[in-house]
Amino acid sequence: MGRLGMRKDRQKPQTARSCFVRARRANVRTAKCRRGVAFALAREDQTASISPTSFIRLFDDASPERVPLSPTAHFIYFLFWISFGLGHTLLAGPKAKTALASTLGRSYRLIYNVTALTHIALVIYGGRYLLDEGARHLPMSDALKSSLTGAMTLGIITFILALTQYDLGRFAGLTQLFEQQNEDIEEPLHLHGLHRFVRHPLYTGVYLYLWGSVRTEFDLATTIWASIYLMIGSHFEERKLIKTYGDAYINYKARVPAVIPWRGRAI
Repeated sequence: MGRLGMRKDRQKPQTARSCFVRARRANVRTAKCRRGVAFALAREDQTASISPTSFIRLFDDASPERVPLSPTAHFIYFLFWISFGLGHTLLAGPKAKTALASTLGRSYRLIYNVTALTHIALVIYGGRYLLDEGARHLPMSDALKSSLTGAMTLGIITFILALTQYDLGRFAGLTQLFEQQNEDIEEPLHLHGLHRFVRHPLYTGVYLYLWGSVRTEFDLATTIWASIYLMIGSHFEERKLIKTYGDAYINYKARVPAVIPWRGRAI
């Protein structure tokens, strides 16, 4: 009986190790899958009792780095961002804007903003579905994590301060609902506040937040695609601003940097 009991005791770590090997071979990444494998294997082997918590701990302790994500998942996430960039650019174009404004009237700006927010939310949700649960945490020191957290916090503050320098009602499209004319009147050229340091303080805040929030492979992918979108989008926005404000914006552009305040207070 003593030897039989010892054999049963020895079977537990062997069963746990076999669970780990089978999970690794199956490329199990998410906590949900690991729990399912643990319960299934425990039912198969009645001599061992494996709790989901102990199984997950065994898997994580033995392999601290996640399995690299599929290039296909990254490519699909890239296509999500392409869809947002193309959709946003086309809807903001002069032809689409004229056609939609004539149909939607004073609610055009509000519907445009809601559509853009919904689209970007779907892109992020799709990316999380594809990448987030299996994303590896990037190796970084505590000092780097603290620096990134500081950048993210600074980005939030910069973004909020930049927003306060706009007419938020008109920016959101609410003010237009109560105006008599259907035409969306542009705000005057902003040359005060953070605009004395950079031309696009909102973008500066977003860049700081994005790069400061990088912790996992999903975060890095999101930051890269979003940064590329902002760089391309700012190019089209500059063309629109030059067309709207003419020489005033050309002179402003020559004196003030785009997103990095390397000149300090330029004006």
